Order: sequence, then C-alpha cells, then structure tokens
Amino acid sequence: MASSDEPILDASASPEDYPSSPSSASSFDSLFQDYLDNFPLPSPDEGAIPIMVNSCTGKMGRAVITEALLREMFVIPVSFGSEATSGQTYDICGKKIYKQGFYHREIVLEILLDKYPNMIVVDFTESSAVNDNVELYCYFGVPFVLGTHGGDRSLMHQKVKDSKGYALISSHIGKQGIAFLGILEHMANRFPGIFAGYSLRVSDGPQYSRNFKNAGRGKDRGRKNGRGREKVWNEVGRVASLWKASSKDAVLAATRVIGSLDESKDQSYTIAKAAIACFKKMGVASNTNQVELYRDPKLQQELVGIHKEHLSCHEYQLFGLTSPDKTDLFQFQLKVGGRSMYARGTIDAVKFLAKKIKEQDGKKLYNIIDVLQAGYIE
Repeated sequence: MASSDEPILDASASPEDYPSSPSSASSFDSLFQDYLDNFPLPSPDEGAIPIMVNSCTGKMGRAVITEALLREMFVIPVSFGSEATSGQTYDICGKKIYKQGFYHREIVLEILLDKYPNMIVVDFTESSAVNDNVELYCYFGVPFVLGTHGGDRSLMHQKVKDSKGYALISSHIGKQGIAFLGILEHMANRFPGIFAGYSLRVSDGPQYSRNFKNAGRGKDRGRKNGRGREKVWNEVGRVASLWKASSKDAVLAATRVIGSLDESKDQSYTIAKAAIACFKKMGVASNTNQVELYRDPKLQQELVGIHKEHLSCHEYQLFGLTSPDKTDLFQFQLKVGGRSMYARGTIDAVKFLAKKIKEQDGKKLYNIIDVLQAGYIE
C-alpha cells in the first residue's frame, strides 16, 4: 500500500493560524522571493494540467513526480513540506523544486493560483495532518487528490462539500487492487455458494514499517512457525498476478466492498477482510481472525517473495480455497511491489478530476471507483 510521508501542516493549526508568524515574515520575503528571482515560475504548455506535489521529497511524492514526468505532465516547482525544510530547493527527477514550510503557505498558494488557476494538488502526507491539509485546500478552493489513509474522513468529505473546490479522496489509489475486489464481488453475486464446503486459508504480508520493528511477539512467532509455513508455501506455490477489471459489472461491484478502506489504519488487512466477505458469499465458512500475518521482513522475502527494496511499500494477500476432500485447490493472489501502481493511479485521478472541473460537474467529491467507472485506466 502506498505509504505516507512527512507532515506538511501542524495538526493543531486552524484557518486563523494560517496568516503567519512575525518572526518568519522576513525569511519568507527573502527566501521565496530570491527563489522566484532566480527561477521564475515557468508556464505550462497549452492544455497541460499543472500539478503541485506536496511532500515532494517523500517516497510517494517522488513516485508521483516520476510518473507525471513520464506522462509529460507539468509539475509546479514548488511543494509544501515540513518547517525544517522550508526555503530549501531540491532536485527531484531533474527538476528543481522549492519547499515551503508551515508559515506563509497561504501566501504561496495565492501566488501559485494566480499563475496556475487550473492547478491540482496531490497530497500523500502523514495521516495525522490530512484533516488540516484538507481544510487549507478547501479554504482556497484548490482542487486536490488525497491518497493518504487515516484522519477524520467524514469531516474531510463535509469540508469538500461545503467548499467551492473539487477533490478526490481515496486511501487506496491503486486501481488494479480495487478492481481485484470488484472481480471477487462480481463472482460472489454471479455464483453464490459456488465454493460451499471449501475451506479458506488467507495469508497477508503487511508492509514493514517502524510499527513492526518492536513487535517482538509477532517476530518470534513468525520465526517459530517458519518451517511449518515454508511447508505450506511449498505445497501451494506462488501464483503472481495483478487483476484488471474486464467487465463494467465487476468495476461497479467494487463499490460494495471498499466502503471501509478509507477508515482503516491497516489498509492491507482491510482489503483481506473485504475479500473474505466475498468468499463468504461464495459459500466459504471463514472469519477475519483466521488471517495468517507475515510481519517478519525475512519471512516476507523468503516465503512471500517480496524484494528487499519493496519491504517498506507492498501489498500481499493469498487466498487458498481447498475442497472438502483436499483434492482441489483454487488460489487468488495479489502481490504489489513498490509505488508505481499507486503513482499511476494518482495521475489517472488527476486527469479525471481535471475533466470533471472542466465540465463543471455538479458532484465535487470523488474516489478511485469513479476513476475506474470513467475508464481512466492507462
């Protein structure tokens, strides 16, 4: 799943706090003005969508910028970041990008909106900061795509509806992952009870993060059961496949199983639960407590096949269905390594949102399912 990066707003901030800190006024005047004097804001090509990628030095920020440049989009050379990095210029994918900290963001945003009135913000920052980020964007009516999980989603949605701007908010921005769930739901509706009597075994490999570093019991349990799990994996093998929805019905079906994704703090596990719900409709008796978690990075590499460079960002679930007499085995596997899929989904979301703005659509708040339904799959 897509990981979040550095916070760009103080979680205790409110619109009244936006104006500035007296002590930082002169630094803004000199630093940002010096930047503009040396690097005047460039103009995008006609028809290009200017995107501002906040937290540009974060892993998802870099991935989005890389994808945007590959698809010949215009990346605004300014990004919001932490106060510690304010006033610094970074080389991101060959582009010089200026980072503005907490103070004076509203002034910078006004300057950017004046230069790029059709700009769209992309935000993959810490979940603790997303509500204040959304409040800032809505305050200025700037459209945005938010891919971070966590925060008060209902409050965010209401802020967007009350503002004059457009937004796409979806904690899971990977189109193929959502389409995978849509396929399962479509199967469940089309063939209810088809796997009646089958047993379900679910393996989930949550991405490695600092949350797991001190999870001693989980790591010890993983090592203790390593040989047994290896035997299971030798039996069931590895089937690596990413699913794409080939049916409109399958895409529409996904809307019924991802409702809880935006509220989840463990997004990967929630996808597993949504898939389990589909298998239950197909007649399998199971519950979410039966999910086998591979938290140890060593096990994730050796048994699951996650590359070392993807330990901090991946999704993995294996669903094995075994017949009552143990003679038949059906497997469904989802394995995603790295951030490319999420970056592609983000750029598709930006293009989709730009189209809705141009059409002056009456609906202002969207999610990744809307992108899929509209056929924005590149």
